[in-house]
Amino acid sequence: TLSFAIDYQFWELNPIGYHLPNLLLHLAAGVLLFYLLLLIRLPRMASFWLSVLFIVHPIQTEAVVYANSRGDSLYTVFALLSLMSFLYFHQRKQLVLHFYQQKLVIKSMVFAGASLIFYLSSILSKEIGIAVFGLHGLLFVQQALTNHMKLSVRKSLLTAKMSLVLL
Repeated sequence: TLSFAIDYQFWELNPIGYHLPNLLLHLAAGVLLFYLLLLIRLPRMASFWLSVLFIVHPIQTEAVVYANSRGDSLYTVFALLSLMSFLYFHQRKQLVLHFYQQKLVIKSMVFAGASLIFYLSSILSKEIGIAVFGLHGLLFVQQALTNHMKLSVRKSLLTAKMSLVLL
């Protein structure tokens, strides 16, 4: 409702002002999906084509075309931002933004708070946002398994090197 009130302030009753934000939110969700897939270590081309499929798939028509489906687009953007923030926090990544000669470093702890705020915003946009909590759990398991596999590969390589040295 707040987003419609903002639209009305800019566009009054002009229909383009109610459809354009839905389209822009959907495109933003496609870009966010691309970066989320890269964060979970999918290959760049697979991430690109999956994001393109998300953007152009006909099932998305209702969420983009109907002005009153703004909640779907907002929920998707907030859910993806929450998942990306969670991954930045879990991977202990820092985000460095450069503005001309200024540098802004966002520490990983900031992403923990951002993930919670975006999660709550997704719930406020659409009730199905509560399911994003389960996606956080799946991402946590995926990250734990990925880290475990890296450790076991390193351990195997170290064992192989040691056996070669002993021979």
